[in-house]
Amino acid sequence: MNRAKKLATAFSGLILLGFGSSANADFTGAYIGGSTGLFTSATIEEDADGDVLNLGIEDSIFTKLDVIAGYGVQQGQFYFGAEGQYTLTNNLDGRVANIDGDRVDAETGDGYAVAARIGFVPNPGLLIYGKIAYGEREFELSFDDVGSGDEDFTGVGIGLGVEYMASQNIGLRLEAMRYDYSDETVDDVDFDPIEQTVDLGIVYHF
Repeated sequence: MNRAKKLATAFSGLILLGFGSSANADFTGAYIGGSTGLFTSATIEEDADGDVLNLGIEDSIFTKLDVIAGYGVQQGQFYFGAEGQYTLTNNLDGRVANIDGDRVDAETGDGYAVAARIGFVPNPGLLIYGKIAYGEREFELSFDDVGSGDEDFTGVGIGLGVEYMASQNIGLRLEAMRYDYSDETVDDVDFDPIEQTVDLGIVYHF
């Protein structure tokens, strides 16, 4: 089963679970929780020559850990909310490419994101939402003959998610995001990263 089929199966499973969730569950209020990356990958394009560096292709399972806090309002079947997310660790790394005969190693670091969520509640305890975010991620690039350098990249993320209220206060979340970061210069080379994540999370609703 490939990654797309696994993701579709997971989303379908949470949606089906929602039809058996707590009838009294409501998504209004503050929450805090955490998530881990089920699948995480990144591509970094070197702007001058168009070289593309791929991270996370071989070792992309459970490589990152996030802390989440937010607030939302449910009005009937509609939901509006905002949240912040801080990445404590992100361990995507590896030998990714050769640029001008120089071996390049890349590694991701910590980061943060602030986001808005807009969703629909088709059944009590089940939220299907879209998400738009502004995020920052640290990337470190190492060159054989030059040394290493790191830079904080900022950009916009968009994605979709499903949250299921397993009880009155506990929510289980599955979310897919794509971040397009602006280009930055590392050791006189311009890079333009894109990050894709599929996260599994748990949140406590107050």
